[in-house]
Amino acid sequence: MANGQLGRTRTARAATGVLLSGLLAGVLAGSPAVGCAAAPSTSGGAGSSSAPATSTASSPAGTSAAPGTSAPGTSAPGATAPPGTAPTAAGYASTAALVTAACADELTADVSGTVTAPELNEVSGVAASTENPGVLWVHNDSGDSARAFALSTTGTLLGTFALDGATAQDWEDMAIGPGPGGGGSFLYFGDIGDNGEKRTSITVFRVREPKVDAATPVGKVALDGVDTLTFTYPDAAHNAETLLVDTDGSLYVITKQAGTSTIYRAPPGLADGSTTELSDVGTVALETAGLLTGGDIAPAGDAVVLRTYGQVYLYRRDPGSTIAATLAGPRCNGALTREPQGEAVTFSADGASYLTMSEGVDQPINTYRAP
Repeated sequence: MANGQLGRTRTARAATGVLLSGLLAGVLAGSPAVGCAAAPSTSGGAGSSSAPATSTASSPAGTSAAPGTSAPGTSAPGATAPPGTAPTAAGYASTAALVTAACADELTADVSGTVTAPELNEVSGVAASTENPGVLWVHNDSGDSARAFALSTTGTLLGTFALDGATAQDWEDMAIGPGPGGGGSFLYFGDIGDNGEKRTSITVFRVREPKVDAATPVGKVALDGVDTLTFTYPDAAHNAETLLVDTDGSLYVITKQAGTSTIYRAPPGLADGSTTELSDVGTVALETAGLLTGGDIAPAGDAVVLRTYGQVYLYRRDPGSTIAATLAGPRCNGALTREPQGEAVTFSADGASYLTMSEGVDQPINTYRAP
């Protein structure tokens, strides 16, 4: 948890009909759109600085490759897919309309509800359930016990779920993804915060998502079968507040550093009680003052959203593209309502919107969607 940068940002894109047409066509066709910022190339790792993103699109990973070659981050026909390449998840709606609207600065914002439960005073992570319609999962920041909360999309507290055997040092983000066998719906909680950068390891807790009815509160529930996954960094301790789980179960931890953050990956299918050294797979460059506080991969696997205290970034992900390649590619600034200390963000289960939440009492659930 850190002091937030406040602000409302809704970056304007193309101002003329010609530029808007080019922007929409570019996003739908899979090429960098006019008005979508191309992420600056970076050569440094964690802690290196970079210039702010510009509106001039380059040819990043995910764009079309020349005949006989494959685009960066993708696999050539017959080649072995690089680590981190996950399949597009079948059965989930595309985020294309949402990302297109963000790039055109056409997103609409509204409040779907308010979280009034007094125990939810430091919401740091949120994930929209794909198994329980109308249900959001959230957790508090450091200082709380190892528990999660189920909310309706209007903010009603549906249940408090204590994770049996888990601990809470500094929970910062959460995600929903497949389990160790590649199926089912599991909740992942990232105990990855380290403001002093002194931890010798970090922990992710994984548990099968329980059934919850959005119309029927269940009170307090104990969740058993909690897996403990321990991770170490290959270089040094880092503070992080962003946990992503891909459609194949791969885990990503992205550090919280001004300017350029490092992306670390762990393979899918890790066993309970395992200790794994994370792999440094790339960096993501933001504005100099940008500090990542959360993120999510769309249920279909076709987009990534990241946020800071004052910005939301949307990245379209091409089939076969790795997360690292996607985050090195073009992005668009999404809408973000002013929040006192906003850290949480998630795609909706249907891919038609994304939601943000802030720490503090009686905070709204801010929802952004295409018109």
